[in-house]
Amino acid sequence: LRGIVFLPQSIQPACSATLFLYVGYEVRRHALLERAGRLTVSGLRQVFCPPLCNPLSAPAGTREAIPAASRPWLLAAVCGVLWATALSLGRLEMSFDYYRLWYFDMLAAVAAVWLVYQVSCWIDTSRFSLPKRVLCFFGRYSLVVLCFHLYELNCIPWQKIFPLGSDGASLSLLWGLKFAWAALWVCVARRVPFLRAVFRIEK
Repeated sequence: LRGIVFLPQSIQPACSATLFLYVGYEVRRHALLERAGRLTVSGLRQVFCPPLCNPLSAPAGTREAIPAASRPWLLAAVCGVLWATALSLGRLEMSFDYYRLWYFDMLAAVAAVWLVYQVSCWIDTSRFSLPKRVLCFFGRYSLVVLCFHLYELNCIPWQKIFPLGSDGASLSLLWGLKFAWAALWVCVARRVPFLRAVFRIEK
């Protein structure tokens, strides 16, 4: 449809995005994230060495095809395959209403959201506080980050300032520069009264 007609005012991307909103509504209404379980170390151990899958070693009345603790890891493996396949074969550009694999891209996007949710839960309960502090920092000032990210995206020719290739190391360096740029402007916005008022940042 995108190649035939394109409605003004981003109507088509908005209509396609409503499918994601509906999926999120159904996930929330049926508490699917909670019912799917959490990724735990014990669950990962049961994936490779499930004690209840062996009828001879399992106590009577406790046999099940797949141990409950290992199910989230099996679901994570499926979601990981979907996400990796979409990254290599598909392409999802919501702003242009472009989905190369259409429904598969959407399914992979939902799978990726579930994986990110699981990683976030693990970070929230982890003993290592640095990842949580970094994510909380960018989450709290996400509006500042997005505004100045849009500015650098349109106005800063990174490839001319730092000629980089397309390999993984170069892309990682570029992303590091972008994060550093965003963090710099968050620090500036916290100290300039005008920007504090614009972004409603508390002292």
